[in-house]
Amino acid sequence: MAAPTSTEVTRIRVPPAAEHISTVRAFIGVVGRHFGCSEETVEDLRLAATETCAQALEEGTAPNGIEVRGSFEAGIFVLEIEPGARFVPSPTADPLDPTSGDRRRALVSALFPDVRVLTAEDGTPSLRLTASAEGAAAER
Repeated sequence: MAAPTSTEVTRIRVPPAAEHISTVRAFIGVVGRHFGCSEETVEDLRLAATETCAQALEEGTAPNGIEVRGSFEAGIFVLEIEPGARFVPSPTADPLDPTSGDRRRALVSALFPDVRVLTAEDGTPSLRLTASAEGAAAER
């Protein structure tokens, strides 16, 4: 397999429904491996995407679907989810509930400390995180 180029972007758009999160997970598995991520990193990416998509659906930020993009930039895999979740803390949420925005954001941040939740001019949130892709890329 040829090494990916820095301009290559792979994307998928899924409808705004929980049953399509498994499609996002499968997509990330294929794209993460294609761009050179280790199996452990691919699993972490899948978990981060699952939590982000689930939270976006819960918050209602994705009424028209969710787009997931993967790209390769200077040995780094970049994952973007748009619209993503705001991960706004809820004062009424049970702090032990693993599906709360606070817990989901903490999990994603623990897996990918460089995660950024960006907000477009229209208020739409998106998530951007990076992962090392050098391990498998060096084996090519």
